[in-house]
Amino acid sequence: MSFEDVRAENWDKYNQMIIESERVYPDSIRTPAEEFVDVVREENAVSKVILVDSQYAGNAIGFCMDDEDKNMFGLTDLPGNPKVLYLFNFVINPQYQGMGYGYLLMREFILSAKNMGYDYVFGHFRQNGSLHLIRKFGAQERGIHKNWEDVGEDYVVCCLDLRRIPDSSLNGPVPPAHSVNPQLNQHIGMGFHTKSHCHPCMPPRC
Repeated sequence: MSFEDVRAENWDKYNQMIIESERVYPDSIRTPAEEFVDVVREENAVSKVILVDSQYAGNAIGFCMDDEDKNMFGLTDLPGNPKVLYLFNFVINPQYQGMGYGYLLMREFILSAKNMGYDYVFGHFRQNGSLHLIRKFGAQERGIHKNWEDVGEDYVVCCLDLRRIPDSSLNGPVPPAHSVNPQLNQHIGMGFHTKSHCHPCMPPRC
């Protein structure tokens, strides 16, 4: 098992697999390839794929929120002028669910965010394995978006304070896959799939 950063330079290597992962979402909120490219081009993006036996198993992609984004989502109460990473997309493919890979990918994403100087991870989470997973790392709920983007689901708004997570908890031994709750590896769907708010199609903003 390994991780690889996804950038514009190697996007072609993974684009079909990442776009195929979008099929878990309703048509109206699937992210087109060009928007993914705009995100991974950003200097401050965190874009990871998890590989199992050299095979693609899932992805975690986030981008830096600017002040307008923070105002839009009510993050003005965060102390100081924190650097906030929006978790744009997070998916574990079905054949790799229930084996702990969702936990490992999230841990790698969080560790990378901390190493890049982020203070918080923010996102909208489906009420399934994704919500349980981000809570496992200490995220706090900030509200609920009813019928998010008219998809018939309520998404929970969460914010994870990275400053409260000791580095030792992210660098310690990998827990055995069977010790991780299989529910944490259901299709995650934390993707921010709006085409109008907090639009990622712009140059680096942080």
